[in-house]
Amino acid sequence: DAAINKQLFHKLASEQRSLESKFGEELSWERLDERRACRVAVYRPGSIGDDQQTLEVVRGWMIDRILKFKDVFGWRLA
Repeated sequence: DAAINKQLFHKLASEQRSLESKFGEELSWERLDERRACRVAVYRPGSIGDDQQTLEVVRGWMIDRILKFKDVFGWRLA
């Protein structure tokens, strides 16, 4: 439901500084007004065409961030 998603996003965004502090880095807060969903994300450069060593680094980075998202946001969205 778009309205519920926007309300949840607004509530999380009101805690942005605290959540980013717990997460350990700045996040991208994307309300996506033209869509039903909203997005809180973290980005890093990388491409599927990168060499294997770089892909391993990216994979580790992604796993670390997924666990951080679960820790910081999981119980808030349950």
